[in-house]
Amino acid sequence: MTQQSNEQESEGQLVANRYNRQELIKGWNQGKIRDAYVAVIGSGPLANFTSASLVSLGFGNVEIYDDAHQDKSSDGEFLLSLAGKRDSKVEALEEILSRINPLVRVKGVQTRINSQPLAQILGNPSVIIDVTNDSQSQATALEYGQSRKVPVVIAATD
Repeated sequence: MTQQSNEQESEGQLVANRYNRQELIKGWNQGKIRDAYVAVIGSGPLANFTSASLVSLGFGNVEIYDDAHQDKSSDGEFLLSLAGKRDSKVEALEEILSRINPLVRVKGVQTRINSQPLAQILGNPSVIIDVTNDSQSQATALEYGQSRKVPVVIAATD
């Protein structure tokens, strides 16, 4: 065997074993997590940590919604400091999260969540996580979740 084929085999084993530790947890269902679609509303520091955790756990589809742009205040944010310079925070997060776990489909959507019809934006997520400090965004996410029977998690920092 050549060194290149050994490296490819080793990478294949790493991918195959990526989730083996969490699969040891009684009742864990990696297939269900792999098939889940999580809508993350917000792109600030809390969204950085939340989305990195989701991607690392192997949630199959993670979409991040926000209309924020990178500026000097974004420089110290956990993931944004690792991504290439982009105007949009969600595009920067999409880039770096896809590198963290290429098995996950990550999509950044440049939009503001407010009173516009969420069905046209979010579709039918498995769970909605609002990590903004915006009460209108949070209320909109809660109303949408209740109407669709979709769990909504709201977290904020200050």
